[in-house]
Amino acid sequence: MRRPWHCYLALFCLTPLLLAGCGTPMQTCTIAYSVTPATATLDHTVANNSQTYTFNVIVPPGCPLPPIHAPIWSVSNTTAATISNTGVASCKAAATAPITVSTDFPGATATLICK
Repeated sequence: MRRPWHCYLALFCLTPLLLAGCGTPMQTCTIAYSVTPATATLDHTVANNSQTYTFNVIVPPGCPLPPIHAPIWSVSNTTAATISNTGVASCKAAATAPITVSTDFPGATATLICK
């Protein structure tokens, strides 16, 4: 049984359209994370000393925003500094070295200097 000629014509016309996406590289969507400000200095002797850190998500143009949870904040020296679950840090003592302010996202860190 022979197929009608219009079936072959449709196949001939549609094949290039179906294959058009094949072989083209897909866009790489590398999501990056950061914290601002990168560095802050606080004096522990000043009442109500605090610094609000902001968590940033950097999404390349054309890439979808991935599901993101609120960051979990921490400081490397809990004797000299504290940080709230909203990213507000304060110094309670002078530190001999800069303190790293971190989140649970890779690369999202900053520095706090407690004088």
